[in-house]
Amino acid sequence: MSFISDHHHLARALYDLGESETYCIITDNLSDERVDDFWKRMEGNNRVYLKDQNGKIITPSELPASIKDLSNDPFRSLAGAVRESCGFEKGDKSSSSEDYLEFQWADYLRAHWAQTDIPTKDIDTNFDNAIDAALHLAAQKDAANLPGYTGKISCD
Repeated sequence: MSFISDHHHLARALYDLGESETYCIITDNLSDERVDDFWKRMEGNNRVYLKDQNGKIITPSELPASIKDLSNDPFRSLAGAVRESCGFEKGDKSSSSEDYLEFQWADYLRAHWAQTDIPTKDIDTNFDNAIDAALHLAAQKDAANLPGYTGKISCD
């Protein structure tokens, strides 16, 4: 049994493009672990994020069994775009507050999205407008407690 613990969005994008091979880094071999011990170790090592595309807590058995089964989380996509536009930044990788940084920001955007005039179902089709709205949400003072907060709405 193998699991991708990082860059799974990239893996899904490659899958969607028809790529059948890519490179990976094996970080650990836990093949001798019992299933329950495996998941305890994965959680203990902070190698699994047990929330679905709606921010709902899930169990390991509810994780997609294949890259092709990954669901689209438009707020996770927005969080990545906000980071690329300097709306937040990755800092100290050794800090536990940096773990799942983009997922934390996705949860924040999801919780505050009603402040925008863009329906969630329209995020992907109006992505540029959604990025602008997400950047303004990310610059609000109530986002200041999130790791990487910059207060910026652009890199300029």
